[in-house]
Amino acid sequence: MNRRGVTLIELMITLAIVVILAAALGFEFSSWRGKYRVEKTVDDLYTTLMDVRARALQLDRNYFVDFSPDGRHYRVSLDDSNGVARVTDGDAVFQGQAAWAAIQASDPLNWGLGTVATDTTDTQRSRRIDLQTVAATRAGLFSTTAGGVTGAASALGTITFSKRGIITTGLSPADSSVCIFTDYDNNQVSDYDPDYDCINISQTKIYLGKLRTQNTAPGGVCDPTNCISK
Repeated sequence: MNRRGVTLIELMITLAIVVILAAALGFEFSSWRGKYRVEKTVDDLYTTLMDVRARALQLDRNYFVDFSPDGRHYRVSLDDSNGVARVTDGDAVFQGQAAWAAIQASDPLNWGLGTVATDTTDTQRSRRIDLQTVAATRAGLFSTTAGGVTGAASALGTITFSKRGIITTGLSPADSSVCIFTDYDNNQVSDYDPDYDCINISQTKIYLGKLRTQNTAPGGVCDPTNCISK
């Protein structure tokens, strides 16, 4: 074999190695990016919930965190309406803006002040959840410990922080979870394996957690039995 042939073979081997390395590194980067996005989304929500609880205690006001029907957005509202007009201390009942569809079609941060019949949305603490499976809904984000039985969507979609810092979700039992499932290829395993991808919420505590089972597998419900607190 002449020198030119040897050089061609060496070049082909080098190119093959480069292609293999590029594919491997590309896969690793995609997996890392997905893992980072899940953890950041969960961390942002966790930080928001902790901040809202602290504000409720510090300011002696009721606050609400509610989720859009598709489970992709959440917002924070101050209890300052009784459903008819602005009231300094509100009425401890959530009167949220109902225009979720219009909000989702635009920037989810652009939730200005509500009408006099609604509680005021805090635009600085309203966010988008952009890592849900196709079937994700608000009812899928929250469930009870009793076999994953869920209540009405309106109750499931709202977390209330009282002036004493007591947390309620409209569920019975009160303990519940917020989850981000990441099995997109239906093999019952997370595609990203984040360090944490769920949050457990009780009346007095909020914990970061990791899902034991994806929603594509038996037992893969969103509740504290599947979300293992860290």
